[in-house]
Amino acid sequence: MAKFQSERYLHNTQIQSSMISGVINAPTITYKFAAATTVAIGDFLLLAKLPERAAILHVEVVCSALGGTMSADVGTMNQEETAITGKFLTGASLAVAKWFKVADNVIEGRLVKVNDLPTTIAIEFKVAGTIPKDAVIHVTPYYRHANNDE
Repeated sequence: MAKFQSERYLHNTQIQSSMISGVINAPTITYKFAAATTVAIGDFLLLAKLPERAAILHVEVVCSALGGTMSADVGTMNQEETAITGKFLTGASLAVAKWFKVADNVIEGRLVKVNDLPTTIAIEFKVAGTIPKDAVIHVTPYYRHANNDE
């Protein structure tokens, strides 16, 4: 299992956000494949860590054509970063250019879930293949800091 890392994740760059409860933050995290890249089933692309007490409202995923029959899960990882435990998208086809929007404040049948610890947003590839050079993935999580009583 390989773990590819975005610049934001690699350098642990803090996502700029308002710490005021109720203010919505919407950073866009981009990963560009600098060369043709072979991925295996179960490989991860680690995008960024959201701060503790982040309540994710909805997520947008935009990608260029990643080729073949490429599909992936998109979501938040467990603390060990070995699995996606909160999925926004499951088995989403990324073979052609697409825009996904997971909204309505419901992810996996739950209302907004508050993440007490910093949470990694990631993509897990479900199909092996070669992603073409200059392909890009943009993920925008819309989140707010939770109220003290959540």
